[in-house]
Amino acid sequence: MENKYTKTSLQGIRNVNVVLAMILFTVLSLMNSTKTMAQTPMFYNSFTVSSSNVFPLGSTTNKVQWIYGPTLFNSNGNSGTPAYYGSITKIYFQLGSTVVASTYTNFSISLAQNVGTQSAWLNNTYATGLTTSFGPTTYTLVNPLANQWYGIQLTTPFSYDPTLSLIFEMKTNSTGGTQVNQQGSTNQRIYGVYDNSTGSATGAGLVNFGFDEAPQPACTTPTAQPTNLSLTAASTTSINGTFTGASGNPTNYLVVRYLHNVAPTAPVNTTTYIVGGSLGAGTIISTSNSTSFSSTGLSPGTQYDYYVYSFNFTSGNCSPAYLLTSPLNGTQSTLSCGGFSGIRSVGPTGFYASLTAAMVDIANNGINGPAILELQSTYNSNVETYPINFPLNVCMGPVNK
Repeated sequence: MENKYTKTSLQGIRNVNVVLAMILFTVLSLMNSTKTMAQTPMFYNSFTVSSSNVFPLGSTTNKVQWIYGPTLFNSNGNSGTPAYYGSITKIYFQLGSTVVASTYTNFSISLAQNVGTQSAWLNNTYATGLTTSFGPTTYTLVNPLANQWYGIQLTTPFSYDPTLSLIFEMKTNSTGGTQVNQQGSTNQRIYGVYDNSTGSATGAGLVNFGFDEAPQPACTTPTAQPTNLSLTAASTTSINGTFTGASGNPTNYLVVRYLHNVAPTAPVNTTTYIVGGSLGAGTIISTSNSTSFSSTGLSPGTQYDYYVYSFNFTSGNCSPAYLLTSPLNGTQSTLSCGGFSGIRSVGPTGFYASLTAAMVDIANNGINGPAILELQSTYNSNVETYPINFPLNVCMGPVNK
């Protein structure tokens, strides 16, 4: 059967072909943009374009160890959701202003958390005991983009503890033409040559770094809260507390302080809280297995509420699981400003035997009006404990001094 085409039908075929070509071009463009588009890590320390550096990817100085203190990684750099206990599955570092798709030999990424909470290098000796999480014989940078994140999927995931410092090492025994972006002002990197155990030097220059992580499964939730909370005003600025441990022996207790009558915020499972950090309007006082705590830096004559939660946590095994119902709680006021005013003598027969004793009293209790310490004629400076520190006390001010 003979095929016959009219002018109109041929035009329609051409239109269809044009549409198909446009669709194909769009698909290819999207595929290409997906390959080259910079990805954002789940957690990172910074993405500020500061200064570019050739170590270790663009120089024969091709081994660098960077150290990151605890709690530096958040979902939005210096803000957002903190990184949690989990397994780092992919790392990112920010490339500098010059990038080249170089091929490197004996390229490796290694991580460690074996220096506690240290946040700067003390000397130029490289840390040991790192886990090599990525280490091909040869590696080529794929579609590197200037001043953007570059991600590497780890072949060996790394168990991460956000309460400890993290060491990131990148090294190769070759060189290329790519820079990394860095910032910082303290000794947070050691740089040197691939095979050496000691770096050439330490210096400022913390590469912008981030990672993706898979959370560890939550631990088993405790079955009971602690009991018998006892709170004592230790001074005008501190409160001490003790309690009886919970049945079932939970591994830890979370203690949170609030101003009186401020609504508490429940802790979130799998989330790690740091002493001094925040939970809603509250302040984290303790996250240990201790059944006693000291809460300092408070205001005189002020009521505070304390909440204590049982939780289980085993680093490297499971993430924190909190018992949220019926936390132990209590209220206590700090001491009001007291102390003395007027004149008090210091000497063998004085109100205070020494200036040291007077300073301790003022540090603990303050003064309640203008005060004078008057040295007796028989005062002997040999009884003092030096140096004599004149305290800063919240009960002292322009009037009370």
